[in-house]
Amino acid sequence: MIATASAGWFPDPGGRHQWRYWDGTRWTDTVADQGVTSVEPVDQPGVHQMTESPPRGGDPTGPPGPGQVSPSTYPARVAVMVGRVAVGVCLALAWPAAQLAVFWLRFGDMPPGGPGESLVFLPMSVVGAIAAVCLWSMADSRRQRHYVAAGYLLAIPIAFSGALVGGLVLPSFLGPLVFGGLPLVAGSYAGFVMGPTQSAAPAWRSR
Repeated sequence: MIATASAGWFPDPGGRHQWRYWDGTRWTDTVADQGVTSVEPVDQPGVHQMTESPPRGGDPTGPPGPGQVSPSTYPARVAVMVGRVAVGVCLALAWPAAQLAVFWLRFGDMPPGGPGESLVFLPMSVVGAIAAVCLWSMADSRRQRHYVAAGYLLAIPIAFSGALVGGLVLPSFLGPLVFGGLPLVAGSYAGFVMGPTQSAAPAWRSR
């Protein structure tokens, strides 16, 4: 087979993936979807043997990197970003809401200062939410994301106790922020560090 294009990334002629790497003489087993590489042998059962080369003059630049957005993936990326923001907002509001719920269950009424008194926990919850969501977004595997979530959840008892103690040591929101926010950040980060799986570097970065 005579090569008609230089080495690079081209749309997968088999149609199973967005991109497949052409090494200049033949199609390789390296494929990519949404900027993430994987391996699918050309001769794998269920995949047609591909004998045609990409057209000369095609675009061999390959799959978009982490900082690039192609028109076909833009809606999905927007949906993911909106989802992350929604999760962050929910995590940020969870601590003030939990404080009101605990106070109501304990005393059967709102705090003396009204519902606004729970806002002293808002800076702490915002810091914890930003750390958890950012680390979740940076995770390179499902396993690592699960570890980030587990680290945040396991840090909740420590953060709750720290926020109560911190409220007695430092004024206003500073106590919960320092003694409650730090455990949430540390728990999420510990999960992020413990969770990654060994994976190969993206092929287009190593070529």
